[in-house]
Amino acid sequence: KDFYVKKGFSNIDISYQIEKKVGSSYFLNFYINENERVTINEINFNIPDIIQDDEFFLDSKNTLLKKIKQNQSFLDVYLLNDFQIVINDFLFKQGFSKSIEYQINLLDSTSDINFELIENEIKTVKELNFYGNTITKTNILLSKIDIFPGDNLNIKKLDNSIDKLNSLKYVNKVNYSLNENEDKSVVINYDIEENKKTGNFLMGGSFNGDLGLGIIFCLKDENLFGSGNEIQADVTFNSEQSLFSITYISNSIKNNSISNSYSVKNKEIDYSENFGFKAQEKSIGYGTSLKYSDDINLSIGANFSNIRGFSKKNSDLAVTDNIGNFDNINLTFTINQDSTNNFLYPSKGFSNNLSIQYSPDFISESTYIRTTYQNNYYYELQNSSNYFFISNDIGIADSLDGSKLKTINAFNLGGLSFKGFDYMGVGKRTSNNTYLGGNKYFTSTIGYGSSFIFDSKDNFYFRLFYSIGSLWDSDYIKEDFKLRSSIGTSFDILSPIGPISFTYAIPLLKEKNDKERKFNFSIGTSF
Repeated sequence: KDFYVKKGFSNIDISYQIEKKVGSSYFLNFYINENERVTINEINFNIPDIIQDDEFFLDSKNTLLKKIKQNQSFLDVYLLNDFQIVINDFLFKQGFSKSIEYQINLLDSTSDINFELIENEIKTVKELNFYGNTITKTNILLSKIDIFPGDNLNIKKLDNSIDKLNSLKYVNKVNYSLNENEDKSVVINYDIEENKKTGNFLMGGSFNGDLGLGIIFCLKDENLFGSGNEIQADVTFNSEQSLFSITYISNSIKNNSISNSYSVKNKEIDYSENFGFKAQEKSIGYGTSLKYSDDINLSIGANFSNIRGFSKKNSDLAVTDNIGNFDNINLTFTINQDSTNNFLYPSKGFSNNLSIQYSPDFISESTYIRTTYQNNYYYELQNSSNYFFISNDIGIADSLDGSKLKTINAFNLGGLSFKGFDYMGVGKRTSNNTYLGGNKYFTSTIGYGSSFIFDSKDNFYFRLFYSIGSLWDSDYIKEDFKLRSSIGTSFDILSPIGPISFTYAIPLLKEKNDKERKFNFSIGTSF
């Protein structure tokens, strides 16, 4: 409820109901009535010109106003707090004995924000104490906070630190208290309630029209030896592959926005039905990611793999080129921006993802460069749960040494990636039914959706959509750019086992060799 209020839902109403199941099991259902969200009508800065005219203040102010505009002018206390922390740190470094505070004046569904400069008694943080952390090391908790001994006491910065600690998977709840000394210094005492059961064994299943039934076994610990680091071992089976992998994620102590990952994988892949061979892949990888801002993440990585292709189904060149042992080093760069309002079923906001894979020709036997870009935009209708959306995907890949780009490194299209067509159903095949894919592809989808059908409390989501796209320019066969399109509807249910999606789409434009699949079902979202 506190989170909702800080996000501008001043009249939020939350209730819950417990329903008994069989034996000692229960359903816990939360009912959230968001009501109307408060918008910002006006922001006033009642601050002397000597501060307002400073370049740093102007830049910070413009950043705040830009973020509020991107947030559709909805009230967001977190944005105001971030601005207040930055400016008060600036004032302290400039020798001011004053700080800025803000007041929120509510009037029905709108608000005015007033920033003012006030005289304050500067208190210095003398000491930090952590209590209750019997597993997590104190230096790990210290790396997650923003206020330290020697800093001026900044309540907003302290509150932000509490929010960061509460967001950790191995912390259930954090409270703090302040002890003031005679010299006006303060001691901050953090009371930590740990999640001491961070190790889990999970077993799950999945199903979709592309890969059929899948089974996953997972063993993980989210706070290994109290270090705040994660380790996870996975065993995965589906109709195309069996995979064993171990991943270790190390979070930087000096900068909690940075994490490093190390992985070892052994994978058996059956490409017989589409690419005409089987393969075994062994790999080790390293990656580092940076949370640049609340909605932007950057990552780079390197992966060394040995791929052995065997059991060729026929003698097509596209098959025999994959038979043998190949040592490759793949370098990756990804930038992801996501400002949508829901990671499963967004109705407003936008997201962008740019990914580049590079396998250098001087150290890899299968050398190529592969670039993909994905963009999604959602526009929610005013005072409604209905929205329009546009999704665009484009990819370009090419070999770097003059050889043909192998089919497993090219793009494929169909199934969940282009509804109305079968998995790898778009594009040409040889007379032996070997799928060739393409070096280039694009899809674009425009649609209309709603988060409910009968009642706003329903967990039903549906969309009407029209898609257009193409796959072309294979190195193994001449294939010109030819458009395909489809029209359809999707129906998703948010169930206790996860999202269940049903899709029905009809191809409108298709080529002779394309394979249709009008109905598709998956455990997971449709888009």
